[in-house]
Amino acid sequence: MERDLDLVLFGATGYVGALTARYLASHAPTEMRIAVAGRSPDKLRQARDALGAAAGGGT
Repeated sequence: MERDLDLVLFGATGYVGALTARYLASHAPTEMRIAVAGRSPDKLRQARDALGAAAGGGT
């Protein structure tokens, strides 16, 4: 089965979620496709932008 994403991180704008996102951005294999999810699109954009180039910038 072909999947668009390998992992979806729910709660990425919270404390533990942000730590997890930062860890994944710097340690996950580059070919791994990871998405962040949460209730606030604005907070998600901020969280993604804080990860820098490793985040890829997709929406």
